[in-house]
Amino acid sequence: MLEMIRKDDLDTQLAGNLLLCLAVCGGEEVFETFLELERNPRGWREKLYVNPSRYAVYGGWSYDGSGRFIKTNFDTCYPLVKGNINQEKSSPVKIAVKTEERCPKCGCRMVNLMEIDGRDCRLDFLEIDGVIKAKCCPNCIAYSDGDFCRYVIDGESEVVFAEDLSIAEDYLGDAGIDELASNTYILGDDPVAPRYAADWEGGSSVGGFAFWIQDCEIKLCPDCRVIAVLHQQT
Repeated sequence: MLEMIRKDDLDTQLAGNLLLCLAVCGGEEVFETFLELERNPRGWREKLYVNPSRYAVYGGWSYDGSGRFIKTNFDTCYPLVKGNINQEKSSPVKIAVKTEERCPKCGCRMVNLMEIDGRDCRLDFLEIDGVIKAKCCPNCIAYSDGDFCRYVIDGESEVVFAEDLSIAEDYLGDAGIDELASNTYILGDDPVAPRYAADWEGGSSVGGFAFWIQDCEIKLCPDCRVIAVLHQQT
């Protein structure tokens, strides 16, 4: 496959399929080949929608403009499953927890999209020695090109909004927030395959491979410019 992908006159569809297969294979030689193909594109690249670095994400890795290797998934994966109200209260992972804050842009009630207690042994792979709360405005985030949440491991957090898209109307309202927060998803007891949530029918998970509805988009932290990757179903 490595020999074929380096050819200049390769069929474009075949080239795309080879990139996916090689991404899953991984390894140093594959990594170096992808870098070479990105820096010195072959003829088939003109008809592909994205660069090889985007195909690499299918294998759980990628690289930045300087050629620095990026791991884009966790090898460990725990599913989010339906529980009951009592189980939800004690779960180390909670989804869409209402807060008392209102969005300064649209007035929608803010929620902690995900609360994670990394001290649970199942979540050791996250290396979070405390509680984090990923806060957002569920109304604005659907229209945002990159809202962030600045948090510390004592549970405090604040939203860092992207550019102002002039979202002034609360399309969800309190009823929509109540419905969002009424879920009883909890962290599953046992790990599952890393690709458990990596397609339309998979479900949701903490860890494993992300499901990118559009192309993979890896953001840089607005504070330190370090690569920021969200490891959950998107």
